[in-house]
Amino acid sequence: MRPSEDTLAAARDRLAAGDHLEAIEACFDELVAAPTDIPLLAMLTAACESAGEVQKARKAAARWVEISPRDPYAHYKLAMIDQRLQNYLAAAARLKVAVGVGDPDDDISLAAWEALRALDGLQTQQVIALRDCDLCFRLKLRVDPDAALEERGFSLSPAAVRRIAAADDGVSSIPRGFPWRAC
Repeated sequence: MRPSEDTLAAARDRLAAGDHLEAIEACFDELVAAPTDIPLLAMLTAACESAGEVQKARKAAARWVEISPRDPYAHYKLAMIDQRLQNYLAAAARLKVAVGVGDPDDDISLAAWEALRALDGLQTQQVIALRDCDLCFRLKLRVDPDAALEERGFSLSPAAVRRIAAADDGVSSIPRGFPWRAC
């Protein structure tokens, strides 16, 4: 059973008026009768995000993706929530799916590409900061950059990995007595 347009409009109005909790409640009430309704799940995702209920928004968006795996917007929304939760590895993977299932010239695909570039830049800064203060990580980056980045939960483009690997890390040799095996 699909919720009525009036129900969706009322939930949308509540959300627009800032009554986030009422919008969430209305969505939950309707999802009992229509658990696979995409517009309702999208509305619930937006309402939960607006209310600051990020984990609930993630759960709703994950359900949306599960029901509609070819919907690039669902993947994009889930990626943005994962990024907000600082789960960059999941966000990058989900953005790649959004690009892959969408029309390359569609606004969502373009937004996903832009988000991937921004995420790449953010993570590159984080990797450099971590490299500069963690000698074990710095040495692992030298030996196997992909494994070192994956171990720490980073997901970078091949170009960013090459830039990091080629950058001068400020260490000309391993310090004598450094506990390399502890890394």
